[in-house]
Amino acid sequence: MSARQAVVLWGLMLVQGGRRLWECLAFAPAASKSRMWVGHWVLGVAFYVGTSMAVWVEGTPALQRHQFTVGDMAITAPDVKTFVGTMLWILASGWQHDCHAYLASLKSKRGQTADEKKEQDGYKLPDHPAFARLIAPHYTAECVIYLALAILGAPKGSWINGTLACALVFVIANLGVTAHGTKQWYERRFGADAVAGKWRMLPFIF
Repeated sequence: MSARQAVVLWGLMLVQGGRRLWECLAFAPAASKSRMWVGHWVLGVAFYVGTSMAVWVEGTPALQRHQFTVGDMAITAPDVKTFVGTMLWILASGWQHDCHAYLASLKSKRGQTADEKKEQDGYKLPDHPAFARLIAPHYTAECVIYLALAILGAPKGSWINGTLACALVFVIANLGVTAHGTKQWYERRFGADAVAGKWRMLPFIF
């Protein structure tokens, strides 16, 4: 990993963490009754901290060897891996944010009449285009985000960074369990036909 790769990865992870924090503060209603098991919260925080530290540790040798100059601020044409990884990261981040904003709007009651609030008291199946064939497209986007980071951090001669590939595997396993549980919940509440033919998280795979 080069010094520039380490800085870019840390910058993107900072933006990712900042966006998710903002979404939690902006989208969660003050009177929300939703609860999270403390173990899941600790695991999530530990994952973000651990992944960030792993990237920094892996990039430390290159950062120590590199002499930072004004020239490092110059904007140069990216190589293929940087271009592909950056585009994937931007698209997946926007896609995930759109899904989160839509899901939050399903239970939003601000500015609604009493009849509208009553009508929206129960959950309903998402009808956003992103949910047409996927149960949890926001989880799909999370997987793509970490795939993009793994590409951006890939050493010379490789397309994938091993450390971030492990983070991607963890994300797939962790969110896959939740996506499976979400599909089962939809089936119990709306019937199996309502989600028939939909993938949980990974198109054509799961």
